[in-house]
Amino acid sequence: MGKHTTDGTDWRWLVSFLFWTVLICYVAYYSVTFLFFPREYYATKYAVGIAKVTIMDKPHDCEFDAVPYGKKYCHYEKLVETEKDATGKVTEVYITWQKVQE
Repeated sequence: MGKHTTDGTDWRWLVSFLFWTVLICYVAYYSVTFLFFPREYYATKYAVGIAKVTIMDKPHDCEFDAVPYGKKYCHYEKLVETEKDATGKVTEVYITWQKVQE
């Protein structure tokens, strides 16, 4: 019968598959963490404990259905502030909101 020759395509396919799988898992993990677990995301990003991350609740007074009803011509932007020690290492993270008029 015919000879079986390997030209390395099976190996390259496996390496490519593993690379893309790891990349997709990495992106998915950080996307889900950022959206659903923001304290854990910022703790990981700044290498601090979860207890050292403070996130203030986002105000709702610029929303359309807040009294008085209608467009308020404003929105809130997230501010990320860090506190550092003498060596420049981040020790605490604070997430606050700043009202911006449109």
